[in-house]
Amino acid sequence: MFPFQLNCFGVRASIFGVERTFLVDTGCSYSMINSATYESLKKKGKMEGIKLHKEELQMADNSITTMQWFYADFKIGNTTVTNAKCFIVKDETAKNILGMTVLKGCAIDFDKQTLSFN
Repeated sequence: MFPFQLNCFGVRASIFGVERTFLVDTGCSYSMINSATYESLKKKGKMEGIKLHKEELQMADNSITTMQWFYADFKIGNTTVTNAKCFIVKDETAKNILGMTVLKGCAIDFDKQTLSFN
């Protein structure tokens, strides 16, 4: 992990083998990628055969929005998390987020800035 923003940490992780920076967000139920990351995955052929689903989500401001999602494989260091639910944020400048769909099996030490899986 590394300092990412004020009081936040990030990690380098890959989704379907494409490396990106992700914000570590233990308060977010799901992992999310921005539309620029999604388009990059599509151009590289990583989304071929991946089924997209739609779901209504309640946002932090209590609004309801419909978002597309898919099951993704994430690799962080030597650990691969398979079939994690991942939503697509329609904003290309939004942060990619590792939420609890990926982080549920890990231990985070904020003082040492480490993230480890059991």
